[in-house]
Amino acid sequence: MIKKFECKNCLHQFEADDQGTVICPLCNSDNVEPAHRHIPAVVWKVMASIILIMLACAVILFLVSRCESAPDAPPPGLVVEEWDPSDPPSVSVSQPVFDDNGMYSVDVKGVNIPEESRFYYVMLSHFDKKLLQKSEDGHFSNIPFCEDDGHSYDFAIMDSRADTLCCVPVEQTGFIKQRVIDPNKKMTQEQLQKLIDTQSETLNGVGESDYLAPDYQLQFSGIPSDMKQPESWTELFELIEFGAIEKATVTQVDYDDMNRINVIKLKVVIP
Repeated sequence: MIKKFECKNCLHQFEADDQGTVICPLCNSDNVEPAHRHIPAVVWKVMASIILIMLACAVILFLVSRCESAPDAPPPGLVVEEWDPSDPPSVSVSQPVFDDNGMYSVDVKGVNIPEESRFYYVMLSHFDKKLLQKSEDGHFSNIPFCEDDGHSYDFAIMDSRADTLCCVPVEQTGFIKQRVIDPNKKMTQEQLQKLIDTQSETLNGVGESDYLAPDYQLQFSGIPSDMKQPESWTELFELIEFGAIEKATVTQVDYDDMNRINVIKLKVVIP
């Protein structure tokens, strides 16, 4: 009966009559056996490579998901104590107050702090988390302006016994550089109009211009009732670029006690 055989010496597969001695026609060996269906070695190698790649991808996705779901890492050199994740301690920070000495002050209050805890408040630099100030009652004063991007500091609570952080630091912005402007050099209405006409970048962002108070107000006239009043220069410039507003003209500016513009009144022309 004709069957399919495989030579165990050279792995050649061939058909031959199973009656009598079967000889491999390629190497003349009688070390043969009926051929079995099997997956070629090259196929096994490809499948093994695919499985390894899939396992590697699964491990990478697992690590990425762990990183995304993990809480903010503690600052270098400081340890955050473990608390109940469903109700962790934190702090609330007031808006910075600028005083007559050119410095800032803020008040920090602990949230969800266990009654038996002994702690104090700390102010840290935002990027490298260096300890800048300590406070027992949460009041910080004589805070200088911050030159870093964002003009911010971090605030947190520290365990008094172990000097470890009890919460993830909370960032507070607004510590910008402010200075009194010479009355003879304050920005005029005409100079401001030129900045608006050229859509100067110095108008964008808080603290970018020494001549504008950080809390200056924009007041418009001529805005139709069905149009949302711009709340920033960016929104105004977008309306001008889109053609919703043809021009915005400064009609009046008011100054604060540091000779900075704090109120800007504009009249808009609708196409």
